[in-house]
Amino acid sequence: MGLNFSPSETSWFIGTFAVLHFLLVSVAGLAPLTIYIMEGYALKRNNSFLPKIGKQLLTIVLELAAVGGILGSGVVVALVALRSQPITLTVNIFFWLLVLQLVSFIAGLAFQFAYYFSWDTPNKRHRLWGLLGALFPLIPFIVFSAAVSFLSTPGQWPQTGNIWHAVFNPSYLVSLLHRIGAGLSLLGVLIIMLNIFRRNKAEGEQREYYEYAVRFGGKLAMRALEAQVVIGILRIFVMPNEAQKMIMGGELTMIWILGIVAGIVAWLFLFFIGRKDKRKSALVFLSAAFIPVMIASALMGVTRSRSRGEFSMRDIMTRSDEILTLPPNYQVAAVPDGATIYSQNCGACHPGLAGDAPTLAKQRHPDPTQLANFLGNPAALGIAMPPYQGNDEELKSLVSFLLDIPIEDVVIIP
Repeated sequence: MGLNFSPSETSWFIGTFAVLHFLLVSVAGLAPLTIYIMEGYALKRNNSFLPKIGKQLLTIVLELAAVGGILGSGVVVALVALRSQPITLTVNIFFWLLVLQLVSFIAGLAFQFAYYFSWDTPNKRHRLWGLLGALFPLIPFIVFSAAVSFLSTPGQWPQTGNIWHAVFNPSYLVSLLHRIGAGLSLLGVLIIMLNIFRRNKAEGEQREYYEYAVRFGGKLAMRALEAQVVIGILRIFVMPNEAQKMIMGGELTMIWILGIVAGIVAWLFLFFIGRKDKRKSALVFLSAAFIPVMIASALMGVTRSRSRGEFSMRDIMTRSDEILTLPPNYQVAAVPDGATIYSQNCGACHPGLAGDAPTLAKQRHPDPTQLANFLGNPAALGIAMPPYQGNDEELKSLVSFLLDIPIEDVVIIP
């Protein structure tokens, strides 16, 4: 369903967007809390360098906010176009948490601006802005982790339909900790990247600051990599049996091992290259830190995605968008209900930026046969909307709902 890309092209396209989005989600979600803790530690220990690193990071977080919003929207658009069925179901399951995520993103950004502009005159209110600016961005990060881990381990949700069973699924906590480790390692590399080339051109106290910043970024990345590697190994114990077999002697064994090895290699490079001549090894140091950390994070995502095997959502929906099981409150009745079909298949975009579908249908396609043909192939009229691929009875119910007419008046002509 959606645009006509091959499965491999779809996977690469979505995967590329996902990795880039994860970089920004990590910075936006974890950097504010890291900055807040750094500043608090600096105030207690009278450390003059940590606040400078913190403000530098905070500047980057604010600059990347717009990019993150655009890329996040790009991910949603790509998913709706390429995999409309699973993304629509996911949006329906996590709807109110996604609304909370959006509100939290906006609130967190507002408090981060307040935190930034009060930085040079720290007071109790400044620290309060920092705390709020650190806590609100964690909500999108947590919701994102819950939704992604749900795809691999839906837990009891298929039986109960309870949102909290979807959120606190069997792999939720381990996956969240794993992403925190990956995110902090990327944050450490970012600190290195921002300071390592300036270090070689500086003298005196400025050079001392840049050297401290590079060491701090390296230590942060190393501690995070240690956690990431350990949790990456332990994560296998919360995976379904089929996924465990794919990793332990199956088709994903080499990918999983390479992800672990990449994390270890990044740690070794940070440990040993950081001890060499700092003037000559800036590019080597950065490359040795950045490349393996990126590979480790990317392979983590590949392992997680491919461990689902034939499923988009394990035991719920196949990669060909065939629904295997749904809880009673998500199942379409024997006689299809147009409102339910509309909610499950169109609710991710309508109403919203795509407009109110019933109003648009009555204005543009008042004839039920014409509307049915349009829903089956929107691309024929140049409309960038995924086609509806339910059976004829479901399509009749959907048309009946959109036009507010009896279902008996709907005729579908092949």
